[in-house]
Amino acid sequence: MRHPDYETYGESLHSFSGVIAASYPQYLTFSAHGGVLTQRNQGDGSLIGRLGLLPSRVGSQETAMTLVVSDNYFSVLGVAAVRGRTFQAGETAEMLASPVVVISENYWQKRFGGDPSALGKTIRLNGAAFTIIGVAPHNFVGTFVAAPDFWLPLSLEPLIHPGENWLQDRERGCCRLKARLAPGVSMREAQAEMSVVADHLRSLHNAHSDRAQPVTAVVWPGSPFPMPIQWNHELWLCILFVMIAVGMVLLVACANVASLQLARAASRQNELSIRFSLGAGRGRLIRQLLTESALLGLIAGVVAFLFSWALLQAGVVATADAFPDQYGTFIFHVTPDLAVFAFVFSISLVAGVLFGVAPAFASSRFALSSAVRANAATSPIRSRRLGNILIATQVALSAVLVISGSMLIHSAMRVLWMDTGYDAAHVSDLNLQFPESREYTPDHEAALVANLRIRLAAMPGVIDVTTARAPNDNQVRTAAISLNGEKPSLQNAKAYLDYTWIQPNYFRTLGIPLVFGRGFAAQAGQPEPSIILSESAAKQLWPAQNPLGRTLRLGTGDLLYTVSEPLPDGPAWRVIGVVRDTRGVLFDGTDSAQIYLPLPDAHLQQYPILIRTRSDPAQ
Repeated sequence: MRHPDYETYGESLHSFSGVIAASYPQYLTFSAHGGVLTQRNQGDGSLIGRLGLLPSRVGSQETAMTLVVSDNYFSVLGVAAVRGRTFQAGETAEMLASPVVVISENYWQKRFGGDPSALGKTIRLNGAAFTIIGVAPHNFVGTFVAAPDFWLPLSLEPLIHPGENWLQDRERGCCRLKARLAPGVSMREAQAEMSVVADHLRSLHNAHSDRAQPVTAVVWPGSPFPMPIQWNHELWLCILFVMIAVGMVLLVACANVASLQLARAASRQNELSIRFSLGAGRGRLIRQLLTESALLGLIAGVVAFLFSWALLQAGVVATADAFPDQYGTFIFHVTPDLAVFAFVFSISLVAGVLFGVAPAFASSRFALSSAVRANAATSPIRSRRLGNILIATQVALSAVLVISGSMLIHSAMRVLWMDTGYDAAHVSDLNLQFPESREYTPDHEAALVANLRIRLAAMPGVIDVTTARAPNDNQVRTAAISLNGEKPSLQNAKAYLDYTWIQPNYFRTLGIPLVFGRGFAAQAGQPEPSIILSESAAKQLWPAQNPLGRTLRLGTGDLLYTVSEPLPDGPAWRVIGVVRDTRGVLFDGTDSAQIYLPLPDAHLQQYPILIRTRSDPAQ
């Protein structure tokens, strides 16, 4: 790896025996026959495709999910090819002269039918030729949650993205790093070394850039997730609620079985009385009854364990088959290990004792009463009283579960039925994906988009054509907002809001009403430095005040944004209007607070085209 940061500090990392890098999954144009795109529609055969949940595709393009990884990726992970070989560190020159790629065994079976002659075959990814040199093991996911179709060496990245070179661009955070701890090195020691390295790396960037700000390098056990799962407090809260509900269901079941055990005890009174008369003490009777209950619980646990395992296996197969080939092969390992077995054993044992303790004490007391003929008359009364307590417990817990479930269903229905704030009944979203070749320059793509927009606007039945992302596009763009003229930062930010780049006729196309102020004026060249706020954004920034004419500044810093899109960093923006809130993709509606910025003409090719028609767009 020739990244300048790795060259400077890679040799000084003593805590790790090997460091690898892997990009996020990329969907590349794939062809296997001399560069001619095939006529396969990858979504038709899958469940999602049959249900019509995939976006319609025009033409014959086929895509393949690819991971761009460091040359030492397979060697550090200790994985060998089942056929052929993998690429190795130190053979960069050979790979540049003859580009190679490794295919997954899953995709090899699905796409090539397991044909051994696929090794050595030339394929094209984004128009560049690569030779398949090896087949990775079946279900091998590496550092991702799914088995990609191909693995591509990071040194060959410029071939699929002409004009870019991630290894030479220090400002480009392309990849996630994973490493093996060196023998005898603890996680704490690795954390300390990486903190020193991170502090040194800051000095290599411009002192005024966001990458030169203080950061903390975090080392945690390897996982395909982008951050330690314990950092996700929302997920932990969700898991807690689910476990509480499961625990309540378990208690209801235990109370139900306890009631049955109590009723069954009536038929065993003679047996228990005889045992007591023969010298068995009450403690021994209780131990016998609890042993029977525990054994019953363990048997139920084993049956549930096997049934759940089989059900999960069937669900995994169905889920993997539901996704088309272009999304890779989703791999879920549901084979239970010793920890899962121990948990099921423990919970079954606890449940067996839990539903058996009350009947055991009651039955032993009844047996004692029958033996001494002292309290025989009160036994049925006590039995009915204990049964009533168990029934009341069942009803109470069941009522809590029913009420909680009803409230969740009602909340979900309200979220789904809420007004979106815009009219999308006759609006189509046309996304364009240009080939990544030298022929398609930004000017060429912009000319194609402009020509396409003219032709679309001239079609009968078309009312409006605009270029922007729809409110439900699920693209995350967040900025820090400052009102004092200073550059926004985590320290002086007034709020953190989502922003969207739009054209002047965006609100008319989507039917979003203007509350007050004015919209953007259509003009050629660089648009005016003005913005439009949604109602909730205006209330959040200037409560009970008129926002028109006020100014603010936006900064992205380490916040979430799409790298390929323009950034709102720079001079102050002046508020010229306020529009109605729209629903985004978040259930809590927090993404309704939006800032709308005028989209420069130079970036039109990066955004989808929104088309409003008078009737059904499918016509």
